[in-house]
Amino acid sequence: MEFNFASSTGNPLVLEFNAGQVENNWDELIVLDSDGSELYNGYGNNGNLAGLTFTSTGPSLTVMITSDGSGSCSTNGYTPWDFDVWCLTCLPQTATFNVVNGDCDTDPDNPVFEVEVNITDMGDAASLELTDNQGSAVQTVTEAGIVIMGPYPASTNVVVTVANADDPNCIIESNPLSFICPPPPNPCSIVFAGEDATVDCNTPEVVLESNFHLYGQDTENYEINAIDTCPTPPVDGATPTSVNVDDTWSEVIDLGFDFCFYGGVYDQVIVGSNGVVSFEVEHAGGYNSWALSSVSTLPNATNNAISQGNIFGVGHDIDPSVCGSIDYVVLGSAPYRQFVVNYNEVCYFGSSCTGLTTTSQIILHESSNNIDIHILEKPTCAAWNDGLAVVGIQSVDDTQAASPPGRNTGVWSVAPDSPESYRFSPSGTPNYTLEWTDEEGTVISTEESVTVSPSETTTYSFAVTYELCTGGTATVSDDVVVTYENLSTFDASFEMTANCDGATATILGDAGGTFSFNPEPADGATIDAATGEITNAVPGAMYNVDYTVGEDSCPAVTTETVTVLTTDDFQVTFDFMPTCEGATVTITGDAGGTFSSPDSGITVNAQTGEVTGGESDTTYTIEYTTSGECPVVITESFTTEYCELPEIPQGISPNGDGRNDTFDLTEFNVSRLEIFNRHGVKVYSRTNYTNQWYGQSDNGDELPVGTYFYVMEYDGNKTKTSWVYLNREN
Repeated sequence: MEFNFASSTGNPLVLEFNAGQVENNWDELIVLDSDGSELYNGYGNNGNLAGLTFTSTGPSLTVMITSDGSGSCSTNGYTPWDFDVWCLTCLPQTATFNVVNGDCDTDPDNPVFEVEVNITDMGDAASLELTDNQGSAVQTVTEAGIVIMGPYPASTNVVVTVANADDPNCIIESNPLSFICPPPPNPCSIVFAGEDATVDCNTPEVVLESNFHLYGQDTENYEINAIDTCPTPPVDGATPTSVNVDDTWSEVIDLGFDFCFYGGVYDQVIVGSNGVVSFEVEHAGGYNSWALSSVSTLPNATNNAISQGNIFGVGHDIDPSVCGSIDYVVLGSAPYRQFVVNYNEVCYFGSSCTGLTTTSQIILHESSNNIDIHILEKPTCAAWNDGLAVVGIQSVDDTQAASPPGRNTGVWSVAPDSPESYRFSPSGTPNYTLEWTDEEGTVISTEESVTVSPSETTTYSFAVTYELCTGGTATVSDDVVVTYENLSTFDASFEMTANCDGATATILGDAGGTFSFNPEPADGATIDAATGEITNAVPGAMYNVDYTVGEDSCPAVTTETVTVLTTDDFQVTFDFMPTCEGATVTITGDAGGTFSSPDSGITVNAQTGEVTGGESDTTYTIEYTTSGECPVVITESFTTEYCELPEIPQGISPNGDGRNDTFDLTEFNVSRLEIFNRHGVKVYSRTNYTNQWYGQSDNGDELPVGTYFYVMEYDGNKTKTSWVYLNREN
């Protein structure tokens, strides 16, 4: 049976089942998209199709059933199909939703997270409105891109709606999204630098011991180890799956990272309602079988309860529609994220068993590709399916498997006061490198442990670089703090003050101690042991300084860090505009410095840089000293313009004919003129002279014909000496 639908508007179609049944596990409902790809292939909720909704990506949709040909729907009392198909009133927008920025450190008592909404297509909307179920303010966008919603308190179930602002019927909603905080670093973390420690002058050393995941590159085979002492993440408050009914697989869920499993690389999973996780995402939304038998042990290719799953933790018949929750969360940050699936107090299936609940957890570790299964509580109900359950992993091709001793398909229980945890690790020789570093980034060891003896509280980092099964490497690190406990009665407190060449020290506590570098720099900087003064330092370099005072057996030691001042981070350029006797300057950038010149004969304005009093066609050097504590001197040069000076008259004839009647120096900006006779006697002088001398003395007497000598000061500070002839003949 097949139904084909086409949109009259060209918009996508929506299919919604109001009621209807198929024969569970035998007759599959299939919904095909416009391009022929499957939107769905399954049995609904144990054959009940009510509530199933699908939206095509194009203008057509196909609904069909694949029947096994046996039985009759009508004679067996199956509910007839009742569904509606309608055209969307818009071209729908598309978006993805992810939990981001989970923060458990800033305020450990109030952890938060945000939701990233990645709008990849606006559809035909001019604007989209983003809202959530937490009452946050509406965010409006007019173009595709990423929008961050939140922050929200951890463990809050957030649903984000993206709606076409012009069409209230055109909306998309996220699944419920949430976040929980992982346990703090511990011996079961992928990398653990160890517990914080304390040293003092009586016990000056401590051995730092690391723990880290060991795993090989052979994902075709696995080692199984019990890890019963590992703290587990919380089993509630994470993002709910769509698995809230019996015997079903979830929607496809992104891991957020690549995961290697039995020779394959996967980045998506589906979660089954019966305690199973699978990389075989083609079963999404379909039937998750429960029917184990005593011969259905791992590996198994014939029983769907096993063959469709890959990680069983614990695989047994449970029913989340009665009680409990199934959720998931991605913890941590790359490259050591954890994908966690929680089965929290989920009821067993069957009227005789629903009073029992089970709690377990499956964790997939990024980079190491380890799989942890934590069984916190697992009773047995023999009244259904013989009480069978299974723990283990099985390859996608159903040919390989691994299961802890006594936990392959069988009857067994785990009490709440005796939880069990197992780690499945790829086999083979581990391939990794180790590195311990101090706060300066100096490598102090490449072994699993290191002995340290700090004289102050110090944070050490332990890093493991793993080779990845996908190629390349990933480095995972953790920190450990070693606290130095001062048992001395002396006070070694002091402070450092940086300068341009180094720094000076001021003792605030007890005097009489000694200063030293820790560590000793290799850049030529020196420190005065008595005063703590640092000289010959490198600008911008950071130095650790120890001050030690008190008894030799148990002195007080304080360490301070000082960063030498750097030269001004200036951005300045000059534009010289030459004149005949100097230049003006336009400054771009740091205008707070001062100008000067090593050249004589010119005047330089210290603030503006204007140059006056120079000679024509002459090159001058200008120095600019930047402002700040550590100034820099910038040197620039310019050349004055070539300018021909007017001729100075060498004779005058004051006879009233209008030609050469006066000694005309108007063009020379003369500040003072003095005239002498041939005997060296000054006969005339005047300040701010232009053309006032016509052969008279200072007393106004007419001077005799002859040669006279003059000295003129002009153009600021220039001086010229020459002669002029006085002629009184017509």
